[in-house]
Amino acid sequence: MKINSLHLIAFDIPFPADYGGVMDVFYKIKALKAEGFDVILHCFQYRERAPQAELERHCQKVYYYKRQMNPLSILSKKPYIVASRQSPELLKNLMKDDFPIIFEGLHTCAFINHVALKNRFKIVRMHNVEWEYYQNLKSLETSYFKKIYFKTESYKLKKYEINVLKIANCILTISPDDQFYFENLIEKLNIPNCALAYIPPFHPNSEVESKTGTGKYVLFHGKLSVSDNEQVALYLIKKIFSTKQMPLIIAGKDPSALLNEAAKPYDFIKVIANPDEKEMNDLIQNAQINVLLSFQRSGMKLKLLNALYRGRFCVANQQMIQNTGLESLCYVKNTSKEIAATIESLMNVQFSQKQITDRKDILEKSFSNVQNAVKIAKILRG
Repeated sequence: MKINSLHLIAFDIPFPADYGGVMDVFYKIKALKAEGFDVILHCFQYRERAPQAELERHCQKVYYYKRQMNPLSILSKKPYIVASRQSPELLKNLMKDDFPIIFEGLHTCAFINHVALKNRFKIVRMHNVEWEYYQNLKSLETSYFKKIYFKTESYKLKKYEINVLKIANCILTISPDDQFYFENLIEKLNIPNCALAYIPPFHPNSEVESKTGTGKYVLFHGKLSVSDNEQVALYLIKKIFSTKQMPLIIAGKDPSALLNEAAKPYDFIKVIANPDEKEMNDLIQNAQINVLLSFQRSGMKLKLLNALYRGRFCVANQQMIQNTGLESLCYVKNTSKEIAATIESLMNVQFSQKQITDRKDILEKSFSNVQNAVKIAKILRG
């Protein structure tokens, strides 16, 4: 059957596309439009993000719903990230037709088992193994109350994940590791009606734009309000750069006072808060080294793809790079001693055209937005 329209439920307003999760959503919408789909977008509004006219250019219709940030939602049997995103207006709008629905993350699955949507074709885009992600957040957290929240949320997400698998027609995984996890879980639970497809993250790049030559600084970038990213930034300052006196730029959304204070004593370490898309792209492209570390395994990091499409040398650890298919394009180091030595050895090395060609061979073949939109179209259209 020729399907040309679909609903896509986003956990956040996906523009500006300034952090990993919304990048995947926004560039997926653009790629699906190019593939001939009229996307009806539903998104939850919270924090500082506001309705965006840019989304109207790419979608047939855009609906906004206030996320219900009532602390009492924590007491719900559903995970808080789900319970706070169950607007009755969303359900009414989904019921206006019989188009397929893409749920972005477990966050948006509050109505996936609603009787009114029983006969709809439902795809869930998994951005992580969420219960593992929250379990890891607990281990990184210092606040006792936040530890309790993350532990409880992880427990709820693990149970909720199984319920979603039993209802969804198809799961789109974001990394090979996640694909392996869900394959095993579906087999273990004997859920024969839930299909799986590995679709790498959608991203803002259509071709490799890395520069040859050398840069003058090392860059770490990410959403700095996320505890994993903040912990990595603090680790880089304290364990590596404070003693090496190499120029480091830390750039991203909402750095904390703690991070700013940690960088303050060192005139060769600079924190850039909330750079716009152009500034961030320039920082990535002009760096000598993009250092890409994580203290937890979670999905496929968009910043890794952006650094490989745009930057020069990349130094990553195992949690960041494992089973991504991108290992050959990075220097994989895990200890502070190894990371520091590798960064020092690369600071004055020319990045070559041969290295750019190697990236093109892998990235433009396996991580093409166009090809991955075609894969989703085949799932939707049978």
